[in-house]
Amino acid sequence: MKRPLAIFSALFAFVGQADVDVEREEHVEPDGVVRIENVRGEIEVIGWDESKVSVVGELDDLARELVIRVDGRRTLIRVELPRAKRGRFWGDGSDLKIRVPRGSRVHVEGAASDVSVSNVAAPVMVRTVAGDVELDDLTGAVSVRTVSGDVSYENGTGSTKVMTTSGDIDLEIDSRELLVHSVSGSVRADLDTIHRLVAETVNGRIEVDGRLATEAVVRGHSVNGKLTLALDDVPANVLLRAGTGGRIENDLLRGEAGLERRRLPGDKVIVLERPGTTSVNLETVNGEIRLEKR
Repeated sequence: MKRPLAIFSALFAFVGQADVDVEREEHVEPDGVVRIENVRGEIEVIGWDESKVSVVGELDDLARELVIRVDGRRTLIRVELPRAKRGRFWGDGSDLKIRVPRGSRVHVEGAASDVSVSNVAAPVMVRTVAGDVELDDLTGAVSVRTVSGDVSYENGTGSTKVMTTSGDIDLEIDSRELLVHSVSGSVRADLDTIHRLVAETVNGRIEVDGRLATEAVVRGHSVNGKLTLALDDVPANVLLRAGTGGRIENDLLRGEAGLERRRLPGDKVIVLERPGTTSVNLETVNGEIRLEKR
């Protein structure tokens, strides 16, 4: 009877680690790199004017410990899970609010982790599998990649790259360079000014509206999906191209001088070439292209 009792006692002790509250602070460089690793749960990252990181919240039910390691300009914050438990989840994930110096470069990695980042002035990178990502008030470069999670981003001004497989993307930003890619998700981008834009989808739907900058360059491509671009003004140079099964709806250019319709073998092509520095190129294989007035 001693052995079963010992096993039960060890199991009881391990389960008793659930719902552990944490509250820790460490002094760090104000413009260093903060890397955050959390397999599942919710992570909220907020920039502040202190030269330290603060972690407050509740750890994963399976967590062994919260690791905070400062090595010069680099800081690691990791929720450590038992190696044997990776991929076998029960209980609740971590729920943490992490404050970092506003000038820190932030790198967040997770699997089933919802992530939000706000008020950070340096570059931000987020990688997650099934978690949603919310971004707000960022001025540095942003890179987000998720498989099935949704991404929303407001009040951003740095160059932006967002990639999903099936997740939806919703952007309201003023970025000089924007790349959006989704295999089957929906993309909506409301841009103050379009400087350089690349939008790609396989079977999804992309809708972008904004005002073209003086030397704006727009490139869009889909296989079976739909591309919609709504603009204030007519670009100087336009190429719209659809394959045999594709369709072009051209409301913006209708009646414009110099507009040409061409038919290449198997393709439908609309071309507008005039003096100017704005350029729009949208192509689809079997999907739909729509160019319209904003």
